[in-house]
Amino acid sequence: MGRLALVGLVVVALGCGNHGSYVCSSSTQCVLESVNGTCEAQGYCSFPDTECPSGSRFESNAGDSLGGTCVPEGNMPDGGEATTCGAVGQACCAASEASSPCLDNGFCSSGTCAQCVTDMATGLRHNCYLKADHTIWCSGENNSGQLGNGGTSAIPTPTPVQVRDMTNAPVTDAVALGMGGVHSCAIRAGGAVWCWGENDTCANGGQLGDGTTTSRNRAVPVIKTDNSPLTNVVEVSASYCNTCARDSSGGVWCWGDNGNNRLGDGTLVSRTRAAPVLVAAGGAAFAGAASISVGDQHSCVRKTNGEVWCWGSNFAGQVGDTTTTNAPVPTKVLDGAISASAGRYHSCAVKADNSVWCWGQGFQGRLGNGTGDRDRGTALDVLVPAPVLTSLGGAPFGGAASVAAGSVSCALGISKAASCWGVSNYGQTGTGGGTFVPAPVIGLDGKALTSVERLVTGFTRVCAFLTNGKLVCWGRNSEGEFGDGTLVNHGLASPIKLSCP
Repeated sequence: MGRLALVGLVVVALGCGNHGSYVCSSSTQCVLESVNGTCEAQGYCSFPDTECPSGSRFESNAGDSLGGTCVPEGNMPDGGEATTCGAVGQACCAASEASSPCLDNGFCSSGTCAQCVTDMATGLRHNCYLKADHTIWCSGENNSGQLGNGGTSAIPTPTPVQVRDMTNAPVTDAVALGMGGVHSCAIRAGGAVWCWGENDTCANGGQLGDGTTTSRNRAVPVIKTDNSPLTNVVEVSASYCNTCARDSSGGVWCWGDNGNNRLGDGTLVSRTRAAPVLVAAGGAAFAGAASISVGDQHSCVRKTNGEVWCWGSNFAGQVGDTTTTNAPVPTKVLDGAISASAGRYHSCAVKADNSVWCWGQGFQGRLGNGTGDRDRGTALDVLVPAPVLTSLGGAPFGGAASVAAGSVSCALGISKAASCWGVSNYGQTGTGGGTFVPAPVIGLDGKALTSVERLVTGFTRVCAFLTNGKLVCWGRNSEGEFGDGTLVNHGLASPIKLSCP
């Protein structure tokens, strides 16, 4: 029975609304006018509905007063336990109630589901994950020691390995991560920054900040120009050739290669130790930073007052100051921003009215204005912030809470939905294909990704933490970057399942 019976029932129910509830035992029984539904844990069918935070609504004939209501977030279909257990912060499900006590990226701790991976970052061809026990695990390419496990290898590592420090002891006090192209960094207890991986990229190197240009396959501490440790750091961000950090007082520190004024100190002098970003060459330290984002050869800061300031390479207008001249120190670009991010030769920000604005290189549709191709034509570049659009020549794209830029650009909506734009040769938009305007990210179930808490992007991969604690990623995985044991790219949002503790 099932399909035809339910279709007939729902059609009649819509007409007179007085039939008894239809009970399902499998999602194969849930079909409404050729639309496939889901048999939810409560034993009733649901169907896609973008107005619901979970993305699904119970059909109108569902019993227990559920008819026409939104399916709770964290619901486990086909007989699994409902939202009363399994999600982060909820009770662990009993073995008889579900195949696992907690949802993906969750583990059972003293009877409650806790989040396994609490932070993560993406490099060029590797990922690193911060677990709940403050250990770090990395996967993917390891030709320069960027996985930090004490070795190097020309063969990809698709299963995460544990990061160790210079004494060969596992790092067990990490609180946040930030990654460059072929190197990685972590903030440890007390705000100290430790980095590992390649240290001689570009003309001068020094992106590990340990006073040398020697690559490291274990984490080493970043030091300042006076040889004291860099401490009190709350955020770290990096690219191929340099690294920057924001401290708890709103100051910004950078180190590494200083070609194209990457370090923001008014000079072209490269540094193997951390030095403050300045307001002018030889001037005072830049202050008031609320967030820091390092793009390919430029960086942007959002200040506590909502101003966006950028510096560095500007050949495509990625600094946003109307010119294509490199900016040796931070220059003000935008007012009233609630989020800002520097990507691959472009930058984006969200204004207080929740509109999204981008500027810089229009190559591959990164600016979200409906234009872009695989040619690096300067005609596509935008030298000042311009609105992201819903279509070529269409209305501005709105409703955004934050933006994350890498090789593609993504926005997190105030509705907790995720949208991306750009080319998708590795699946990095997560939309099922390339798009030059924002399009919804799609999950493996074919539904738009909802209930997103935070987006993490960089290079050719994007990841999202969901409100129920799950972690999903999409994009390039040809070197095993996701740590799922495969070398297969993901064109749709796919669960990341690391074990804890």
